[in-house]
Amino acid sequence: MQTGELSTDRANSARRLMQQQGLGEKQIAQVRGFADQLLRKPENAVDPSNRRISLIVQYIDPSDAQEARTAETVKSREQTEKK
Repeated sequence: MQTGELSTDRANSARRLMQQQGLGEKQIAQVRGFADQLLRKPENAVDPSNRRISLIVQYIDPSDAQEARTAETVKSREQTEKK
């Protein structure tokens, strides 16, 4: 497996772990594995400090989430009534 694939797998593993611990799927905006890009220690590409990942997580205000669920419920009921 190549370095880029390992880095992406590492980043996705972190995403899955965070979701298992309660992070919402819609909260994850971006998942990146840096692999051989932008090395912290370019003189030693295999240095562990070069194995970086980045996950961008969006904060969801609980009141916004409740409003979204309410809107989805209303929309679902409207669609059911049309049938």
